[in-house]
Amino acid sequence: MAAGRLNKRLRIRAWQDNPSGMADIEPTYSAGMEVWAGVEPTRGSVYYGAKQTGDDVTHLITMRLSPTVNERTVTPSHVIDDEVAGTRYRVKRSMDLKGQGRWLQIEAELLGAI
Repeated sequence: MAAGRLNKRLRIRAWQDNPSGMADIEPTYSAGMEVWAGVEPTRGSVYYGAKQTGDDVTHLITMRLSPTVNERTVTPSHVIDDEVAGTRYRVKRSMDLKGQGRWLQIEAELLGAI
Protein backbone atom coordinates (compact mmCIF):
# COMPACT_ATOMS: atom_id res chain seq x y z
CA MET A 1 0.00 0.00 0.00
CA ALA A 2 1.55 3.28 -1.12
CA ALA A 3 1.95 6.20 1.27
CA GLY A 4 -1.04 8.53 1.21
CA ARG A 5 -3.55 5.90 0.02
CA LEU A 6 -5.33 5.79 3.40
CA ASN A 7 -6.60 9.33 2.97
CA LYS A 8 -10.18 9.18 4.26
CA ARG A 9 -11.35 9.23 7.86
CA LEU A 10 -14.26 6.78 8.03
CA ARG A 11 -16.48 5.50 10.84
CA ILE A 12 -17.38 1.80 11.08
CA ARG A 13 -20.78 1.33 12.76
CA ALA A 14 -22.79 -1.73 13.75
CA TRP A 15 -26.19 -1.67 12.02
CA GLN A 16 -29.37 -3.13 13.45
CA ASP A 17 -32.98 -2.87 12.28
CA ASN A 18 -35.55 -2.54 15.07
CA PRO A 19 -39.35 -2.67 14.85
CA SER A 20 -41.01 0.74 15.01
CA GLY A 21 -44.79 0.88 15.13
CA MET A 22 -47.04 -1.60 13.40
CA ALA A 23 -45.09 -2.39 10.23
CA ASP A 24 -42.12 -0.05 10.20
CA ILE A 25 -38.47 -0.81 10.76
CA GLU A 26 -36.11 1.77 12.23
CA PRO A 27 -32.38 1.31 11.55
CA THR A 28 -30.07 2.06 14.48
CA TYR A 29 -26.31 2.48 14.38
CA SER A 30 -23.66 2.22 17.08
CA ALA A 31 -21.32 5.12 17.81
CA GLY A 32 -18.69 3.13 15.95
CA MET A 33 -14.95 3.63 15.60
CA GLU A 34 -12.94 5.87 13.34
CA VAL A 35 -10.31 4.50 10.96
CA TRP A 36 -8.13 5.82 8.15
CA ALA A 37 -8.95 4.08 4.88
CA GLY A 38 -8.65 4.22 1.13
CA VAL A 39 -11.85 4.12 -0.95
CA GLU A 40 -12.00 3.33 -4.65
CA PRO A 41 -14.85 2.40 -6.99
CA THR A 42 -14.88 -1.15 -8.31
CA ARG A 43 -13.92 -1.74 -11.90
CA GLY A 44 -14.45 -4.30 -14.59
CA SER A 45 -14.79 -7.91 -13.53
CA VAL A 46 -15.40 -7.19 -9.83
CA TYR A 47 -18.33 -4.92 -10.64
CA TYR A 48 -19.87 -7.15 -13.32
CA GLY A 49 -19.27 -10.35 -11.36
CA ALA A 50 -21.12 -8.86 -8.41
CA LYS A 51 -23.95 -7.71 -10.66
CA GLN A 52 -24.45 -11.24 -12.01
CA THR A 53 -24.96 -12.63 -8.52
CA GLY A 54 -27.21 -9.75 -7.47
CA ASP A 55 -24.62 -8.56 -4.94
CA ASP A 56 -24.01 -4.89 -5.68
CA VAL A 57 -20.37 -4.19 -4.81
CA THR A 58 -19.68 -0.60 -5.84
CA HIS A 59 -16.54 0.24 -3.82
CA LEU A 60 -13.45 -1.36 -2.32
CA ILE A 61 -12.38 0.04 1.06
CA THR A 62 -8.91 -0.76 2.40
CA MET A 63 -7.63 -0.17 5.94
CA ARG A 64 -5.04 -1.54 8.34
CA LEU A 65 -5.83 -4.78 10.15
CA SER A 66 -5.87 -4.63 13.96
CA PRO A 67 -7.35 -6.68 16.81
CA THR A 68 -10.50 -4.52 16.65
CA VAL A 69 -10.66 -4.10 12.84
CA ASN A 70 -10.45 -7.44 11.04
CA GLU A 71 -12.51 -9.83 8.92
CA ARG A 72 -14.29 -11.20 12.03
CA THR A 73 -15.24 -7.80 13.48
CA VAL A 74 -16.26 -5.97 10.27
CA THR A 75 -19.18 -7.96 8.88
CA PRO A 76 -22.27 -7.45 6.69
CA SER A 77 -24.04 -6.18 9.82
CA HIS A 78 -21.93 -3.01 9.62
CA VAL A 79 -22.03 0.21 7.65
CA ILE A 80 -19.17 2.60 6.97
CA ASP A 81 -19.81 6.33 7.04
CA ASP A 82 -17.75 8.98 5.28
CA GLU A 83 -18.99 11.92 7.33
CA VAL A 84 -17.01 14.49 5.30
CA ALA A 85 -18.54 13.39 1.98
CA GLY A 86 -21.86 12.56 3.66
CA THR A 87 -22.06 9.03 2.22
CA ARG A 88 -22.76 5.61 3.71
CA TYR A 89 -21.56 2.19 2.52
CA ARG A 90 -22.93 -1.21 3.47
CA VAL A 91 -20.32 -3.90 4.11
CA LYS A 92 -20.81 -6.92 1.85
CA ARG A 93 -17.61 -8.85 2.63
CA SER A 94 -14.31 -8.25 4.38
CA MET A 95 -11.07 -10.16 3.94
CA ASP A 96 -7.40 -10.14 4.89
CA LEU A 97 -5.87 -8.71 1.72
CA LYS A 98 -3.36 -11.21 0.29
CA GLY A 99 -3.44 -13.16 3.61
CA GLN A 100 -0.52 -11.16 5.01
CA GLY A 101 -2.21 -9.91 8.18
CA ARG A 102 -1.59 -6.25 7.32
CA TRP A 103 -4.55 -4.93 5.34
CA LEU A 104 -8.31 -5.43 5.50
CA GLN A 105 -10.18 -5.08 2.22
CA ILE A 106 -13.92 -4.53 2.33
CA GLU A 107 -16.29 -4.98 -0.58
CA ALA A 108 -19.06 -2.46 -0.04
CA GLU A 109 -22.19 -1.09 -1.62
CA LEU A 110 -22.76 2.66 -1.73
CA LEU A 111 -26.11 3.31 -0.04
CA GLY A 112 -26.14 7.06 -0.61
CA ALA A 113 -26.41 10.07 1.68
CA ILE A 114 -26.17 9.69 5.45
